[in-house]
Amino acid sequence: MTHKTIKEPYLTIFIYVTTMTFFTLFFLVLIRLPVLKNQTVVFYRGLILLLVVFFASVVAIFFINRLFSKSKIESMMAAIFVAVSINLSLFVVLPVTFERSVTMYLLNLLNENEKNSCRGLTKNELRKHLVNEYVTGKDAIGKRIVEQTAINMIEEENRCYKLTKRGKNFLQTSELIKKIYNIK
Repeated sequence: MTHKTIKEPYLTIFIYVTTMTFFTLFFLVLIRLPVLKNQTVVFYRGLILLLVVFFASVVAIFFINRLFSKSKIESMMAAIFVAVSINLSLFVVLPVTFERSVTMYLLNLLNENEKNSCRGLTKNELRKHLVNEYVTGKDAIGKRIVEQTAINMIEEENRCYKLTKRGKNFLQTSELIKKIYNIK
């Protein structure tokens, strides 16, 4: 083994870790800035920002490649695709789920009410809080109507909401996915 072949794997690891770290940091900075705040659907805002970071990273890689002709462009591009995959997965599983989750609401509610006589809440108290605060107080229905109208899943006609063709297709696809993964 030559000295060069020993360094090669470390260089590749360094390129992956550095590229993925910068990609992730750039994405997280954009998420925290008021960029695209008019996009009310958290999932779509995140996807758009991921695409922005992806294209900016590709431009940066080609710029780096022009500056340093011996740069490993294929490793940097592969690292970007890995970074997109990891960030997309984490974004969908964590913040998007947290933002929409009744479970997260209930867990936080129980945490806030630990000092009650039963060190929590009864089932009826949980139900009241869920309906009064989450559904009514946070306008969960209104928020979902705006969101689903914006992405053309539902439409309003004479103060009546109904599924669009896209909404019906989505439900059919979701039923297929539920069957595949044995979800009731």
